[in-house]
Amino acid sequence: MEHEEDRQGLQEMILQRFSRLAETSRISTKCSPMVHQIQDYVSEHLQDSSLTLKQIAETDLFMNVDYVSKKFYKETGMTPTDYVNEIS
Repeated sequence: MEHEEDRQGLQEMILQRFSRLAETSRISTKCSPMVHQIQDYVSEHLQDSSLTLKQIAETDLFMNVDYVSKKFYKETGMTPTDYVNEIS
């Protein structure tokens, strides 16, 4: 009985994860190259605990962090922090 509950819980967790990934993917297809670049960078550096939007905006994109944050939200419907939480 306990194994059945564990299996069902695991299936539910996997389905939720795939649903989130599908939603993220659907949102990503409508985004500008800049937003795609941020998404790719975040995916590649997700384990880096010092990762910040300011670092990405200023060092890699050479843009103002506030502009990048607003553009990311406008195109994806989520903040950069929400995006990181979504994919982690």
